Amino acid sequence: MKNIPFSVRYGYKQESVVLQLENVNLDLRNAVYSLVFEISEKFLIRKSSYISNYDSEYKDFESFIKNFFVRILRTPIDEIPDEFHVRMSIIKNYLRNSEWFKVYDFIEFVFDFLVSCNFYIEDLREIEGLFNAILEEFSSGYRIIHGKVSPITSQVEIDEINQAADDASKEVAHHINKAIAQFSKKPNPDFPNTIKESISALEGQMRLMTGESTYGRALKELQSKGKIPNNELVKMLENFYAYTNNKKDGIRHAKVEGGEIDVGFDEAKLSLVVSSAIINYLKTLE
Repeated sequence: MKNIPFSVRYGYKQESVVLQLENVNLDLRNAVYSLVFEISEKFLIRKSSYISNYDSEYKDFESFIKNFFVRILRTPIDEIPDEFHVRMSIIKNYLRNSEWFKVYDFIEFVFDFLVSCNFYIEDLREIEGLFNAILEEFSSGYRIIHGKVSPITSQVEIDEINQAADDASKEVAHHINKAIAQFSKKPNPDFPNTIKESISALEGQMRLMTGESTYGRALKELQSKGKIPNNELVKMLENFYAYTNNKKDGIRHAKVEGGEIDVGFDEAKLSLVVSSAIINYLKTLE
């Protein structure tokens, strides 16, 4: 929960409630840098401090620096500075002076790197939570979901999507992650394919649980076995799937197959969040 300072609570200062959508102010840029500094110390250096060998201890940090300078700044590898504070100062200046969207690109770069280092999922979620806390504090219109910057700000919705991606089978997680990537695609999100991948994840969970080949048959199988005894809930699950998947007017086929329905942010977000929530519910029935 966002901490409201004394001056705002008692009316001495007005708090800005305008979301930062296509800009990143200096306060947020500085906060991102400070967090990256802390992550570098805690997770990339100190996490291996029990290793006596210097090269092993600093291996992750050195790799992070190398990737930043070579991949983002396009610096020749033999021109990368050696001093820690010089390196971090360059990162700070980059975050302070880059175009607003490059700040979010950098955050995704950090997560891509951490995933490539096989960080524990618990550490990734902790770091994600730290980033989301500052994005909320400084009224960003974006949050981090599975390492991607996404225009979803509700923590409940974020938790549902993360749980579906973290706890699902490889096939289901693959579709959820593709849906997140399409939804977060810059500069133009792919909303139709967000919907397509979200529903594919839901279908995959149904097939996995029942061995049936279609969503409808899987749902009937779960109902016949008493897994979903409530008829109204069964109807809701049927109607949601029909809403997304009907070949005539379902939003899943709207632009993917040349349909006439124009789907956008709201429909894509609905499909991603609700599909994730249903997947999480179905897993409780296993």
